[in-house]
Amino acid sequence: MTFQPVAPAQSRSQQIMAQIESQIRSGAIKVGEKLATEKELSEQFGVSRSVVREAIKLLEAMGLVVSRQGSGSYVRNDTGTAVSRLLSLSVSPNDRGVQDLFEFREGLELLSARWAAERRQSEDLDEIRTRLEENRTAARGHDAEGFTVSDWQFHSRIAEATGNQYLTVVLSAVREMQHDVVAMMSSDIGSMERAIGEHERIVDALERGDAAEAEEAARAHIASTRKNIEEMLHRER
Repeated sequence: MTFQPVAPAQSRSQQIMAQIESQIRSGAIKVGEKLATEKELSEQFGVSRSVVREAIKLLEAMGLVVSRQGSGSYVRNDTGTAVSRLLSLSVSPNDRGVQDLFEFREGLELLSARWAAERRQSEDLDEIRTRLEENRTAARGHDAEGFTVSDWQFHSRIAEATGNQYLTVVLSAVREMQHDVVAMMSSDIGSMERAIGEHERIVDALERGDAAEAEEAARAHIASTRKNIEEMLHRER
């Protein structure tokens, strides 16, 4: 299997997912075949292993790949899942579907925050805090791409802390669809700073194990993000 390096300015995990999906559907990578390792794929695509890992999660969500602990990732003969249909949709910054997608994401993020507050382990909190620090570093450096990536990882790590694999992969798919609109918001330093403050409120609630406050903090964060993007779209019209 041979792949092309991906462009850093675009959603890299989705590009990787699309290339692997294409080879699976064409038969170049056959049912039951083991994919190359994360290290090998990261070298072929010219990206970090975490980006490859996110792409594999998306392929799992689509029902194309199954990961076996200690063995690797293998191609499945299952291409008709609901999440596969979800991922086949595309949402541009000026698409009316942005509103529907934010509404859908809000429900998922509220569940994620509540369950994470109830179920998180100490190591989860450590990693979530690390992602928050990466948020701050990116904002200080006016690094829009770095902020978009660390924002993604922040929310993904909270979802993983719930221990619910279905919530994790569906929320990952929804956030992937929102990549362009979130990246647009991340180009504004004021929006980045507001998001960091909102992230801090969520983390504080998670540390206290306060599920109700975590849910409310997540609700406020999504509402703020949605408002920022709506204002940007309005200015562009």
